[in-house]
Amino acid sequence: MTTLADPPRTTARKSERPGPTRRSRLGEWWAGWRVALRLARRDTRAHGGRSALVLVMIALPVALMVAALTGYATKDVHGAEAIPAQMGSAAGAVVAAQDGQYPPSPLGEQVVTCTGNGPCTPPKPLPLPGVSGPVTTAPVAQVHAGIATLLGARLLPMGDEQLHVTLDGRRVLLGTLLVDARDPLVRGKADLVSGRWPQNRDEVVVTQTAVARGLPTSGTLEGRVVTYDDRGDETVTSARLAVVGVADAPGAPNLGLPDLVRLPGTLAAGRPIALIDRATPITWDDVALLGRHGIGVVSRSVLQGGADGSFESDSGGQQDTLLAIALLAAGLLIESTLLAGPAFAVIAQRQRRTLALAAANGATRAQLRRTVLAQALVLGVVSTLVATVVGIGLGWAGLRAYLRWNPLTIVGPFDVPWWQLAIVVGCAILAAVVAALLPARGLGRIDVVSALRGEVAPKRARRWVPVVGVALAALGGAGIFVTIALSRTTLLQQPRVVAGAVVASAFVLVVGALLTVPAVLVLVGRLGGAFPVPVRMATRDASRQRGRATPTVAAIMAGTILLGATTIAFASITERQRIDYVPSAPAGWLYGQVFGDEADPGVAAAQTIPGSRAYTISSVAPPERPRDSPGSPSSPNAPTRAIAAATPGCTLAEISSDQTQPPRCPSLGLGLMYSSANLQSFDEVGLRDLLRPTPEQRRVLDQGGLLTSQPEIARAGRLTWLSTDLTTKPDGTQSPGPVTTLGTIPVALLTPEQARLADAGNNADTAVLGPSGIARIGATTHPQHVLVRPADGTTITDAQRDAFAKAVADPSMAEEISGEVVHVERGFVDTYARLRWLMVDTVALLILVATLTATALSMGEAQRDLATLAAIGSTGRLRRAIAAAQSGALAVVGTLVGLAVGAVPGIAFARAATGGYDDGGALVKAPTVVVPWDVLAVAAVGIPILAALLAALVVRGNPTLTRRTT
Repeated sequence: MTTLADPPRTTARKSERPGPTRRSRLGEWWAGWRVALRLARRDTRAHGGRSALVLVMIALPVALMVAALTGYATKDVHGAEAIPAQMGSAAGAVVAAQDGQYPPSPLGEQVVTCTGNGPCTPPKPLPLPGVSGPVTTAPVAQVHAGIATLLGARLLPMGDEQLHVTLDGRRVLLGTLLVDARDPLVRGKADLVSGRWPQNRDEVVVTQTAVARGLPTSGTLEGRVVTYDDRGDETVTSARLAVVGVADAPGAPNLGLPDLVRLPGTLAAGRPIALIDRATPITWDDVALLGRHGIGVVSRSVLQGGADGSFESDSGGQQDTLLAIALLAAGLLIESTLLAGPAFAVIAQRQRRTLALAAANGATRAQLRRTVLAQALVLGVVSTLVATVVGIGLGWAGLRAYLRWNPLTIVGPFDVPWWQLAIVVGCAILAAVVAALLPARGLGRIDVVSALRGEVAPKRARRWVPVVGVALAALGGAGIFVTIALSRTTLLQQPRVVAGAVVASAFVLVVGALLTVPAVLVLVGRLGGAFPVPVRMATRDASRQRGRATPTVAAIMAGTILLGATTIAFASITERQRIDYVPSAPAGWLYGQVFGDEADPGVAAAQTIPGSRAYTISSVAPPERPRDSPGSPSSPNAPTRAIAAATPGCTLAEISSDQTQPPRCPSLGLGLMYSSANLQSFDEVGLRDLLRPTPEQRRVLDQGGLLTSQPEIARAGRLTWLSTDLTTKPDGTQSPGPVTTLGTIPVALLTPEQARLADAGNNADTAVLGPSGIARIGATTHPQHVLVRPADGTTITDAQRDAFAKAVADPSMAEEISGEVVHVERGFVDTYARLRWLMVDTVALLILVATLTATALSMGEAQRDLATLAAIGSTGRLRRAIAAAQSGALAVVGTLVGLAVGAVPGIAFARAATGGYDDGGALVKAPTVVVPWDVLAVAAVGIPILAALLAALVVRGNPTLTRRTT
């Protein structure tokens, strides 16, 4: 018999006795989460290996995205980051001048705001104090004095010029910043690293960019200085410059990277560029005032978003960036959720007995769910923080490596986009919680008795779930196709709406596919009865333990979805490029652009390519005027000579003003604004060996006629050459003078092959004149392209190409520029091969990590079953075969379903990228869709084999046998 003692008496009065305290719901909720988080931290430390795998699953995509965002933010120089490179420490800068008023613009550029069909003409500028006449022809000193008077400021002149030097046998083009860098205004735009600043025009300072290009940091540079006046005329002078220091000039995207810093000389009229020194900020009203005088000004205060609030810098760009980051974060959310799913499913399975004991002692469903969600929160926070640190380091290291490979890249200071990373980190943590949500919800329906006995009763598959999944997948796929199709029309032209609809449709598609996975596992279990014992046992276990198998399948799906989409899209785009490729010359021939007349391509080909033959294709220009004639080009506002081959019934006035498409008067012209001027000329050898005209075409050329690629002109049969002098009006239109008829000529059609050859593969409308036609109209010719035929049975090598490019290049140009326009025709080259393989390798890395981690977690959970098999006498080979079959089966399901799901957006994007559509959305060019079966087959076979091998390796030879509870 048990006797309960009476409760202790208290001497306190009744009114002073403590009553029952009622805890608020918020307090209970917070207390429950504190306990769950404390337990989660302890469990994370206790199971370090499992926690490390979860960290990898979540941290890998986060680290890659953080590295990409950090590198992009550092390379993206805009807004406040570009201010020092543009104006140093000055209050502003004069950037341009024109004979018309400048509308107020933050960046100092001319903004066209007029509407209508006619040309836009800005109002005449207000007179600048102390300047007589237009600011584009007045001396720079007068313009600077007038600006200084208006602003009450001091101006520091700036300019630029080009220096051509030869270093180690290479011609190098150097951009030179002309400014007195001793002035404090230049700090930030150019900062001295070593040595001293130039004190006269015979001294220069090289920048770190030039040092990376191979320029010396001391000694003397000898070369030619090229400057241009206000009319664009070139002046070349020799220079011998002493290097007296090294400077850091960061540069900006719209300014480039200077190679040298030199004191300014005589600055050309029309470019009164200068830095503005003023104690007070340059306001928006000051910018507008100078704009009315025809001066474009950039203000530091305006670019920084001055107190007057007149300019908000780059708000539209920030919105677009935010949208892009949001879309990437949404993709990260889906990817990380699928990758981390298996880990939290295993965590929930391992805690079933512990949580069943808690439930038997009165724990609520919310408390059971918090145990798993708290671990997801702890692991999500830790993994994203680690990934952020690693990603920032990878971004910095990748950017340094890229700058070593390409030192001419313009980058700003190392920039970590914290607000963008905050979005990524938030989505990654949310992804971890979402990944644990389904296992946590399953714990709310835990069977306490079965869990305490160590049994996992299979759940009955609901028939409506796969039906809903198929419906959702179909709806998501249709949404992707419809959204992308509408984006090609005028019905849907908002990028934000398109991007949001595509992401939402993709999410619905993935969710629908995941809902079908349990039904697929049940089907696989039924089909497995026809296979050997290991496969039969593995498929049956997967169909019964769907709660454990589905997350593994989803993790493998995550990577294969990306693989299917990217490979189909890239393969289709590459095939479309291959179909549209137009060769510029016969295979193995060299073709290039000719600069200058100092080198003979024929002699250069004979010297550098033995046994070759060079052919020159010349462009046709109107007859040149005598330099001393009244209409000479050297005269201001001089008329220009123009000629046109008009179809019957068309006048030159109609041709010069016809802007309709297609034109009412098809014609070929030279010197006209709205007429084709792409006329080419062959000499007799070129006509015979290259163009190879038919007898009819030869007859047309001998009569002084022309051959054209435009059928509407060829159908006219005959054309009339008309000549006139054109005067450009202030409104931008051209006014023809008296018209002279030069004669009537026949016309014939070029074949497509002849047209491509004549225009060096530019795929534009062209026409060909022979020597008789050139002489008939008195036109001038200039070598434009060269084709080099190799010796019989050979092809031109890259070394021969480089030697030829060096021999014929214009001495005033850098070799890297001259060499870019000389090529050897080798057929279609996949320009996106590196990018495609980079994408495929990145996706393959994600698939590899997902497969290895999901398989390791799944096999760790299956160790109990394998120990049971060992207890009843199964061999190690059988257990390894069962484990391999189980992991391989799950990988097959995940890979096939993932590739099928990824094919939907891949095909939709391929159709949009390779098809041609008009404004109404009608298809005008059939799209190209290519499925890379080889890559997909390797994935479909290789991923399951990899998963099976891993599972066989992790099976213990001597498993730990434990007594089963009965």
